[in-house]
Amino acid sequence: MVAYREEETALAAIVRLKTRLQRRQAKCRLPKGLDGRATALALVERLGRFQGEVLHVLGWEKSFGQGDVAANLYDLNFLREEVAFAPRVQVWWMPVTMRDALMRFAPDTWSVVDLRLALADEDEYVELHPIVAERVRRQLRLRAGAPIPRASAGRIRNLDLSFSSLSSEGLHGFEAFTALQWLRLGGTRVSDVSPLRGLTVLRLLDLGGTPVSEVSPLEGLTALRVLSLGGTRVSDVSPLACLTALQRLVLRNTSVSDVSPLSNLTALQRLYLRGTQVSPKAVEELRRALPECEIVF
Repeated sequence: MVAYREEETALAAIVRLKTRLQRRQAKCRLPKGLDGRATALALVERLGRFQGEVLHVLGWEKSFGQGDVAANLYDLNFLREEVAFAPRVQVWWMPVTMRDALMRFAPDTWSVVDLRLALADEDEYVELHPIVAERVRRQLRLRAGAPIPRASAGRIRNLDLSFSSLSSEGLHGFEAFTALQWLRLGGTRVSDVSPLRGLTVLRLLDLGGTPVSEVSPLEGLTALRVLSLGGTRVSDVSPLACLTALQRLVLRNTSVSDVSPLSNLTALQRLYLRGTQVSPKAVEELRRALPECEIVF
């Protein structure tokens, strides 16, 4: 039995199964408007005529008409052995709501189903790097190896991946973290931050000690309050001129020499420039432009 949310997803899965399974297969749709007993007998009759090995059965939700679903499922439950033990392999495809009704009103029928699956719609779950997935499952209290619902990933607000072996390739799927506000990637092997460009509510981003050199993908992260780029390969900070909400910026131990693009960051409260190539003259000019900012040089 396979439960689905959209029938198009189920039909596409049946097509894939037909190409992958080296067995003679067919699909049938149950007649509409029948009660539970008539549905069961119709299925048994079709199974008797079917000459193949695997029969995909659809139309469960419409086969009961507008009658009492509980009563119809009770009748189906009563004839479960005739249906379930017919001499063919059956795959029952039904909507999640029908699956839930079957579990509730026909528990004995449910018990004779050998395999129970839930078919994920294309965007229902998010694929993440194992390191990221493990941290996310821990936060969501999911069992090890469990699929991560995209909707649940969208509730994650804080993600600490500091000093892990994560690389840029491990950032795939980050578009699902639509509510993420604090992200710590310091000490990782991340070099390309392009996958982060959609995290528009991010308030803290730590990239310290990474091999990042290009920060233009961060231009759209205008909610950022804290950005750490210390110990990176960054030399051009002009893309940061758009981040007018920044309050703390760490650039120490980088190759940055020109800080004039930062002169319009009037919300900046603290700027770390030790270990850079910025000249004392440029620092004094920046202090005049940002009198409220403490510049550590």
